[in-house]
Amino acid sequence: MAELHKALEQLGPIDWADVPEDLGPFMKNLFETGELICNSVPPPSGGTAYEASKPSQSKPDTAKSAKDVVNSDARPVDPHPDHVALQKSWGKPVKLNAKENPLGISVYKMAAKDRHGAWFARRQVLEGVSFTKVRRAMQREFAESLAESGGPGAGNVRGIGGDRRLDKKEVDNVGKMEALQLSAQFPGPTAPREFITLLMTTENALSDKTSQEKYAIPRHYMVVSKPLTHPDTPDREGYVKGSYESVEMIREIPLTPAPKKEGEGDGDKHELNPVEWIMITRSDPGGGIPRFMVERGTPGSIAADVSKFLDWACAKDEIPDPDADEELQQKAQAEQTQQKGPPPAAPAQDSHAQQPAVQQQGGIFS
Repeated sequence: MAELHKALEQLGPIDWADVPEDLGPFMKNLFETGELICNSVPPPSGGTAYEASKPSQSKPDTAKSAKDVVNSDARPVDPHPDHVALQKSWGKPVKLNAKENPLGISVYKMAAKDRHGAWFARRQVLEGVSFTKVRRAMQREFAESLAESGGPGAGNVRGIGGDRRLDKKEVDNVGKMEALQLSAQFPGPTAPREFITLLMTTENALSDKTSQEKYAIPRHYMVVSKPLTHPDTPDREGYVKGSYESVEMIREIPLTPAPKKEGEGDGDKHELNPVEWIMITRSDPGGGIPRFMVERGTPGSIAADVSKFLDWACAKDEIPDPDADEELQQKAQAEQTQQKGPPPAAPAQDSHAQQPAVQQQGGIFS
């Protein structure tokens, strides 16, 4: 569908000089684009319609690892018919064996129209972990790695870690924008990768295109990532620059509505609501890695990505605010800035035969 590919084009690279000073309209447009892209991904097959669904859990956040999280039969309200029509663009799910995909996630591949590689997507509905916990974990993930100094990808959860926050701005009632310098060290004799990313997050992305007029807009959290060229990130010795484009979103299926005000409502029953998790991505690890090798490993990689995140998030009783350790983050970032390159043991050349697939969460590769 031309409309979907036109929306995907909006995730393309941007130069820092072209990021507008008036961020509000710029970010709103990207979040609107992200809504369309997320709604284009087909829901898991089967399941129970929204009106007939009930939570399967009796207590919130019972899962202590990915193995304790279960796939929910609950399905959300269908989005606007124009968005439903886009779902056929993805075709049928990619076939993965149980070892590659233990959580049974629906993974899709779609050829691009711009000759820059295929797009991949995943979509699932989970129970055993609350929307609030998943949202806090997503907000904290890069912040936690920014507080860790060390080699490429230090402190990462899903493969890539934050080295420096180049800029951060917030727009009231719209969202937050961060310019980030990220890095990763893949297994095997490969050079570490660096990714410069414009990352935008919001809890105000969805419209009646998702919920339809007679339903309330569900709680949600969206991450939009665009490759960024930034004047403060010259090439680092020993690193290969890669890039990724992505949209990631979690949203609850509000079988029990969240109270409008804190302290109202029936306890925390709304935290039993299933959580839908959608991600769309395309990446280029750089260094001349053949596209077919990247695309061959991506479906299994993005499925494994979910287990890594859930193992990390579910094991935490409390998840700190993103800037709870701001001083430690600043110290670690200063140390990263002083580094000339990766540790001497890291080779500078790639071995294509051992290069893993590269994929993204909203900033995460594995």
